[in-house]
Amino acid sequence: MVLPMISIDSKHTDKIDYVKPLKKYIKSQFSKQEMEKHEEALMNIQKIREDIRLSENTDKTESGRQYLLNNYAHVTSLQKRFPINDNDIRINFYWYGPYDRKRCCIKSLAFEKVCLMFNIGAVESQIACLHDRNNQEGVKLACKYFCTAAGTFAKVRDCLQMNPQIMGTNDLTATYLTMLE
Repeated sequence: MVLPMISIDSKHTDKIDYVKPLKKYIKSQFSKQEMEKHEEALMNIQKIREDIRLSENTDKTESGRQYLLNNYAHVTSLQKRFPINDNDIRINFYWYGPYDRKRCCIKSLAFEKVCLMFNIGAVESQIACLHDRNNQEGVKLACKYFCTAAGTFAKVRDCLQMNPQIMGTNDLTATYLTMLE
């Protein structure tokens, strides 16, 4: 008899506009030509985020996980180049808790990254639950993905300990994340 396994639901987000505030910043700090030069890249980042927002809870596959990881890499790159916060470039990142649907808005790419990382862990747990645990290979794959999810949630917890100001929803508390490990 195979015991049922429980996966973690993903967080949800609202549509945001990266393009307008980043174009404004590039134009004010550099030039109109620089802004135009980077417009396509900004549109691409916007499209990737919007694709993820629209496909929430639908792509519980390795390719869906890779797409989230790709977006995480883009956000990390943005974080190194643009001062997105309350004082400089003001972009509201809206995220909802997966269970209580509590809405939180923080102007920080660190918050965006933590929420993406949470969703990566959630998708890893969802992939684990999809594997057939009636055979040895399925059990190995399920264990692999559950362990990966646990490591991802541990990383989320560690990031939040370094940035407690971005702890926005109940699922982003140390107690909750430790339970997910």
